Amino acid sequence: MTRDGQNFLFGQRNHLMGFKVADKTERFIRAACTLPLEEGFTRPGPRDLSFDYRAFTNFFTLEAIADIGLSERLGFLDQGHDRVKAERMDGTIHEVNFRECLHSTARAQSILAWTEKCEANPPGLEWGEIVAEVSITMNAMDWLLKKIVAPYDKFKHLPYLRACLDELLRIRPPTTFGFPRRTPPEGWNILGDHIPGDTTVSISAYVAHRDPQVFPDLEPYAPERWLGEKSKNLQPYFIAFSAGARGCIGRNINHLEQTVLLASIVHRYEWALPYPEWEPERREAMTLAPGPMPLKVWRRDLGVEEVDRQRS
Repeated sequence: MTRDGQNFLFGQRNHLMGFKVADKTERFIRAACTLPLEEGFTRPGPRDLSFDYRAFTNFFTLEAIADIGLSERLGFLDQGHDRVKAERMDGTIHEVNFRECLHSTARAQSILAWTEKCEANPPGLEWGEIVAEVSITMNAMDWLLKKIVAPYDKFKHLPYLRACLDELLRIRPPTTFGFPRRTPPEGWNILGDHIPGDTTVSISAYVAHRDPQVFPDLEPYAPERWLGEKSKNLQPYFIAFSAGARGCIGRNINHLEQTVLLASIVHRYEWALPYPEWEPERREAMTLAPGPMPLKVWRRDLGVEEVDRQRS
């Protein structure tokens, strides 16, 4: 096959993946949206917190990868749960939660959930910056205002949106340990120590991302560190997806899912945590995953009445 043919197939594949993620994003939004907060209220009441962002990002990523990889429609976003029928070895049928059976999509789910936690305090600078960047792009092209889902090809290079995602991955990498490697038969020198041959070695992303010599001011959520020329010096130490030819094969799909979903929701919707200091619990096993994340979600007034009538 010629290079032009390969490029064509690559472009067609990316277009198809983008379409399938856009479909899941629209169904995610339909499930999330509620009426605005009552006038005079700054925090949601218990009855408002009916949407579990953590669960629905699970459904979103599971549906996206099943559709992209297998052309299978799971229906979790529409039904609001992931209960499926399973067959035991003896042939009997029982009901299980699909999420409890799989860990392969936990990376993307965790990123989306932790990102919304970091961004969901509207008075923060990060929220205002990311909304402004996405809105400028949407407003620059009137036809985009009529679309619920942000098209990936228009938003994949937004610097602040990408910086927010990278900073989240630095602070809370979904997998705290790195992919294992083996030293060559003759051994290898690592950080001044000789490691014997055929030894399994790895480095924790959680530890590497907290090296004070590389990342001063470790804990603040500071997307600005990934902007400009200075960010180039940080990239060799950023291993949320591991690195090299044997890094995470789902990295590009992961970035596609994050960009489309987050750009779509921050432009059109407001979010509120149960209260400003609320923190999700951490469940560390194979992944560093957040627990349930109840949020109040409602449409932002974009000043485009005809779009509101069509898409509310």
